Amino acid sequence: MAAADRGEPRNERAKAVLLDLGDTPVTSDLVLAESWLLIRWRLHQAAADRFWEALRGGAARLEPVSAGDLEVAWSIRQGFPDQRFSLVDLTSFALMQRLGIHRVATFDRDFAVYRFGLRGERAFTVLS
Repeated sequence: MAAADRGEPRNERAKAVLLDLGDTPVTSDLVLAESWLLIRWRLHQAAADRFWEALRGGAARLEPVSAGDLEVAWSIRQGFPDQRFSLVDLTSFALMQRLGIHRVATFDRDFAVYRFGLRGERAFTVLS
């Protein structure tokens, strides 16, 4: 969202982070839907459609959330009862674990809160 909205104070930083990733970013079908709705609501339909078209054109690899990811997301939800992680965040955590992704480009603090492993290690390096 921050990269799509020129009026967003973090717009330049968001674009720089995305350009510095090096690899093709990976996103999920649920992130696509959430982002499209948010861009449409905050900006306008044309901006949302430009975002979608960029993904269709290869700006990021689109990975569908699987039934297994939903089960892992539910387990994560149960393990963090004091957190208000969204369904999209939970499925993102699960998908990233499945794919072995440990870096995330986001301003969402939930990605810095989520931890895994017996020692409570940080799950992701947050690029923001």
